Amino acid sequence: MARLRSTTPVQLFRILCLCCIALALTGASLSYAASKKKSPPPAPVITDTMTPAEVDKALADMDDEQARTLLHKRLTEQARERETQSATKTRTSLLMDASTSVRERLLALKASHGRILDELGLALRTMAKGEGTGALLYACLVALLIAFIAWALETAFRRRVTGLRNRTRDGDEAPLKSRTLAVDLFIAVSGLLLYSAVVLALFSAFFGKETPGYVAAAHILLFFLVYRPVQVVTRLLLRPKTPDLRPIPVSNAAAANLSNVIDTIMLLSLSGKFILDAFQAVDTPESAVIALQLAIACVLLLFMCVAIFFYREDVAKAIAERPDSQGLSARYRSQFASRWHIFALLYISLVAVLYVAVLLINGPDGPQGMFLMSLGVIPFYSFLDWIARRILDGVFGILVARPPKPISMVRGDMEDGGAGHSAPAEGEGAQAEGEQPPAISVEQPRPSSHPYYDATRRITRLLLIGFVLLVLLWAWHVPVPRAGLIIESGINILVILFLAVGLWSLIKRAIERKLRDGPEEGASSPRLRTLLPLFQKVLGVFFLVTAALMVISQFGVNIGPLLAGAGVFGLAIGLGSQTLVKDVVAGVFFLMDDAFRVGDYVQMGKTEGYVVKMSVRTILLEHYLGYVLIIPYGDIKNVVNFSRNPISIKIKFPMPLETDPKVFKKIVRKINEQLMNDEEFKDDLVQPIKSQGVKKIQDSTMIFGVKFMAKPGTQFSIRKEVYARLYKELKKAGLTFAAPGVTVYTANLAAEDAEAARQGAAAAAAQQRKKAEDAGEE
Repeated sequence: MARLRSTTPVQLFRILCLCCIALALTGASLSYAASKKKSPPPAPVITDTMTPAEVDKALADMDDEQARTLLHKRLTEQARERETQSATKTRTSLLMDASTSVRERLLALKASHGRILDELGLALRTMAKGEGTGALLYACLVALLIAFIAWALETAFRRRVTGLRNRTRDGDEAPLKSRTLAVDLFIAVSGLLLYSAVVLALFSAFFGKETPGYVAAAHILLFFLVYRPVQVVTRLLLRPKTPDLRPIPVSNAAAANLSNVIDTIMLLSLSGKFILDAFQAVDTPESAVIALQLAIACVLLLFMCVAIFFYREDVAKAIAERPDSQGLSARYRSQFASRWHIFALLYISLVAVLYVAVLLINGPDGPQGMFLMSLGVIPFYSFLDWIARRILDGVFGILVARPPKPISMVRGDMEDGGAGHSAPAEGEGAQAEGEQPPAISVEQPRPSSHPYYDATRRITRLLLIGFVLLVLLWAWHVPVPRAGLIIESGINILVILFLAVGLWSLIKRAIERKLRDGPEEGASSPRLRTLLPLFQKVLGVFFLVTAALMVISQFGVNIGPLLAGAGVFGLAIGLGSQTLVKDVVAGVFFLMDDAFRVGDYVQMGKTEGYVVKMSVRTILLEHYLGYVLIIPYGDIKNVVNFSRNPISIKIKFPMPLETDPKVFKKIVRKINEQLMNDEEFKDDLVQPIKSQGVKKIQDSTMIFGVKFMAKPGTQFSIRKEVYARLYKELKKAGLTFAAPGVTVYTANLAAEDAEAARQGAAAAAAQQRKKAEDAGEE
């Protein structure tokens, strides 16, 4: 055994050496075999000096992999050469190309200045297809008549459905504005669809491609199809005649003036665009189109200057009197208000110069929409700022919102003089079916009260200013890397957030209105009051998570791994928080089974109280003594609900032995008739008040029983009324409730013994009376 222990390491070392030698021999043999194999032939080389036949022969000798490698190499070299050539093209060369284009178009305009009217006239004759000016004028008049007929039908439709809009004005003021705006939007969209359908149908009926004036009529109707929606949207947003429904906070005069200015600008801009498109459609010479485009731009520029000068005081007053301007900001705003028209005129002049430059450099299609987008940059920023403010108000409103506090059910019973001082007896309910505890209206703080609201507002405005400047540069054809992608993503983010906050606000208002309107008849109202707050929380989390994921996706982030990671993370949380999952799942099943509702008096094991609040994981009970109990759903084993069915009440009255049961029964029947004719109690009694006769006899008294059945929550007030009325009727009948006492018989006793017996009986009676009083207080 000792020899084996001493030689084992040596043997292991020898085996290890043999394995190393075998591996070395195997590697050497493999290397030798690989060296024996034929190496692949070198790839043929194609040079620029080879003849076509040599190139064909070289390609024939190549395999697919060699051909792909050669093609990739040549294409890469060519791409690098093009990059080098474009990099060598300096800004000076670009400026020289632009100046050359401007010089050529100016020379063309100078050379054709005497022929511009002739060229435009020739274009008009081309539109008339050789039928003369009368045919063209007739086609234009028919197009205008079609637009008028469509407008008349749309107006008749709007007047026809005015009754639907007026019916929305009947009701509370809170949901009035939202309902009316929704109905107006539906009417506007329906009217525009009718308008478009009529225009397209009549145009197809009266015009064909060979009809004289087809091009002119088509562009006239296209103008109305674009201008009419713009006009309707302007009216919906500014509401010049209905200031109470105006979504944008501006004065009446400002709304009317702004509506007129926007209508005129859009009229001039869109009419000029479609006039130019009509002339370009018949191949009008470029010089004539440029001249006409410059004339239209001059008319629009003149109108803008006149509008700025005419409304300079009104705009200055609106800028200076902005309510959220204070301190240093108010001083700068006041200085800007007094000089805003100067900056506006300088900006309009700059836009005009850039418009002419782009027109002369790139031709008629170069400044497409540039002038209109440049003029609308301020309204566009104001609109985006309004949307951003609505979004921030919605988000921070959720953060600072305070839930309504339910009034103590115990306090309500105590104030009514009911059974608030003692626990409800077994089988007695506490809240009527269909009734709910009223809620204390908590004044909600403003969203701007959040500490991060102002900072977020400033950052949002800076981002919006940068976004608007980027849109302006893109409209001016300034090369900005990824400008189109950034603009598209920014608009998508605004739309996503606006829709999410808008839908959340609508759902929140609907739920709050449902909870505020009070209980309705039927058993579904308490159930809704229990489930709607939970449904509101679930929807809020859903909208928040969905909007966040959609916004993240707009930044180019793949949300697929995020969703997968969220699933794995949720699984880990579920495994690690089994108690939490148990509580949530149990709560879902309790809600589905409708085991209890807010306002019910329930008993859960040894715990009982009124249900005052229900969350996703716990239920909050208020005991009849006033303290609050918070119980997770997973800890609830069984539930006894005292607030679902009518409650049967049995009352015991001790009466003297000489009381006639028939007299007592008549008194109870009289009390029942009185309560059944009382407006306060007749609807609460399910079964009449009945006398059960003598239940038992004890301690020299007869115990009479009285029974009635009432709706849940009303039994306490009815029992109190029965006590009061029975006491009065018994007093009228010369009867009274039996008092506890002790009867002592003193026959054949001396006077002193009799007196001692009377004193002992009095002491025993006083002691028994004291015990009864103590028991009653308890």
